[in-house]
Amino acid sequence: MTVRPLLKTVVRRAGLAALGVTERLPDARDVLLTFDDGPEPGVTEPILERLAHYNASAAFFTVGYQVARSGDLIAKVHRAGHRIGNHSYGHPVDIPATTSEVMDDLQRCQSEIASKIGVSPTLYRPPLGQLRWSNLRAARRIGLRTVLWTIDPRDWQLTSRAEAVERGRELAASIRGGEIVLLHESNKHVLDVLDWLLPALRDSGLQLGQGASRL
Repeated sequence: MTVRPLLKTVVRRAGLAALGVTERLPDARDVLLTFDDGPEPGVTEPILERLAHYNASAAFFTVGYQVARSGDLIAKVHRAGHRIGNHSYGHPVDIPATTSEVMDDLQRCQSEIASKIGVSPTLYRPPLGQLRWSNLRAARRIGLRTVLWTIDPRDWQLTSRAEAVERGRELAASIRGGEIVLLHESNKHVLDVLDWLLPALRDSGLQLGQGASRL
């Protein structure tokens, strides 16, 4: 990385940190896989199996209405030791303009998750990663830390196993310590990505078990 892009990255991260937004892990030995838009029956369960096989700890940024309609699936994620985050209740494409509107949505998601696992999340990821004054203020007032990511492999676009395996190879080659990786439970091909990615990360020596606890 040249000096100018490096400086731009440093300034950006300092600005995000000042706003209470986490984009990167503090320990350069860690990698954290995060999963958005679930829980998704038929996809979440095999994700959990794969993570358990590699002793990987992840963060699941869940959508309230998905939690409501998927039975005890979020409780299974919680019992497996993963962090549960708030990804809004309705996953609006456009963040509402007022803080009170966002707070209502986030509080509804908090309540839905707490009804299933007994505790409320402390992490928040805005839909589509959108940062607005309204959702930043709402999250802070509720006591949520906003978490973004450093790598987005756009796994939600995958349409075949071959494409997913190639994406997994590319992802494994690009990940460095301290990265937060954005993945999605909404596409079954994330399983094919994980089948390549998890053993590659294990063999690289990077830590997959501690990143979620450091957020």
